[in-house]
Amino acid sequence: MNDIRKVPLPEKNISSDKDHGRGLKVESHKWCSGFQESRPLYPDGFEEAERRSPTWFRNERCQYYLMVAVPEGEMRYYGNGESFLLRGSKILIIPQGTDYSFKTTPSCYYRKISIYLLGVDLHSISSSLGLDQMELIKVSDLNYYISTMRKLDKLLLSKNVNDMPFMAGMTFELLNRLSMEKIAKNQKPLLFLMLKSRLSSDFRRTVKISELAEEYNVSVITIERMFKKELNITPAKFRIISKMNHAEELLKHSSLSIKEIAYELGYCHQFHFSNEFRRISGASPEVFRKKS
Repeated sequence: MNDIRKVPLPEKNISSDKDHGRGLKVESHKWCSGFQESRPLYPDGFEEAERRSPTWFRNERCQYYLMVAVPEGEMRYYGNGESFLLRGSKILIIPQGTDYSFKTTPSCYYRKISIYLLGVDLHSISSSLGLDQMELIKVSDLNYYISTMRKLDKLLLSKNVNDMPFMAGMTFELLNRLSMEKIAKNQKPLLFLMLKSRLSSDFRRTVKISELAEEYNVSVITIERMFKKELNITPAKFRIISKMNHAEELLKHSSLSIKEIAYELGYCHQFHFSNEFRRISGASPEVFRKKS
């Protein structure tokens, strides 16, 4: 049983429990069977918690990508300047690097089920699926998501490294289905989603907006307007932010050198990459890696 540890999964956090743990049941399982940091996407942990007492919790720069469901009771989450009441047929997604907090509502009761995801391509995958912002998504069948999370938990418990490709596939299916539910609700143009996917991947090559416009038979102005409407930024700015988000994941979860990361992101010299990273992230790649 060395691979499964009953330990709380959240990383850097501050919390308060008014009854010092009474009325709380937590079951946490974390993947520890083999080195997985180079995989594009994989589940790293599962947690189920039931509480009947008041509490609050704060997490700074969340290490994981979280999918959270509360099939019984309710919880209030905060992040990105918004408030989210999580209950019923809704899934809350919390991307990596997000500062968030939660607290109990006056009822004090909830049963929460969470899956924790990691992977070097996690940001680009979640971005291409439109799941790169903290938000609540109403789903048509909450039992499907909870059932899939429990299946992943059983595979975590199996401690079989050969199960990882299957687990990664189940995780990707979860994200895809959630994306489809969101698209059905928001009805964002398919063209925008395709453009967003292209701009948040394949960072080694230069992507010009004019070339995308020609490829998709639209004008540059149309693309600019779509990104302004949906994200309130230009497509060029979105490309840069996507690169830097991917750089953060590589700095945190890979052993690549700064020079190698610069190459992965299409920079001819690490000096240009470092300047861009410092401008967007507020710290040099070296300082960011030391603090991560």
